[in-house]
Amino acid sequence: MSNTEIINIEVDANKALQAISEANAAIKELTDANKQLAAEMEADTSKKAENTDAIEVNNAKIRVLTESVRTYQKEIRNSIKEQQGDGTSLKELRATLSNLTKQYDELSAAQRNGAEGNQLS
Repeated sequence: MSNTEIINIEVDANKALQAISEANAAIKELTDANKQLAAEMEADTSKKAENTDAIEVNNAKIRVLTESVRTYQKEIRNSIKEQQGDGTSLKELRATLSNLTKQYDELSAAQRNGAEGNQLS
């Protein structure tokens, strides 16, 4: 069995770290907004339904942002694992596979069926 390198993936750590920082700032803003809405609900019960809906919307946004932070963190961890060895350890191969799978999943149907998708598969 021959070893072939399919693609060399490099994560732009600065870009990922900036995206994590921005997402964390947005999460903090939404959390603060939820606290303010909860305080308003306690003070004025007539706004309970309206504020509850707003809190639920904010919580959904927080979940999406949290998932994106996890994704960026995973990319960074996988990139580090890939770069730490000689390319033959199972850890490195799993990290490479994870990054390639993510990259393939992000392709449109046309791209997956085209040259770009064939290069990744």
